[in-house]
Amino acid sequence: MLRLVAAGHTNPEIGAELNLSVNTVKTYLRTVMQKLAARNRAQLIANARGQGLLWLRFTTPCARKRREWCRSTCGTRG
Repeated sequence: MLRLVAAGHTNPEIGAELNLSVNTVKTYLRTVMQKLAARNRAQLIANARGQGLLWLRFTTPCARKRREWCRSTCGTRG
């Protein structure tokens, strides 16, 4: 999920990629943000990178019109 957040996906897009409801995505994100002491998505990504949970190559924003590029870069399912 962190990779998708870092790639700039919205909650509905994350839910669609992971076959989860939007409410489940929100709950998971809230939990992860609390555990990593983050107030927003940008701080979440910075803290995740700082703790070695996310590598730099996953933080390039996806071009939503180019889904193939996104799948190969982010490792998402399609």
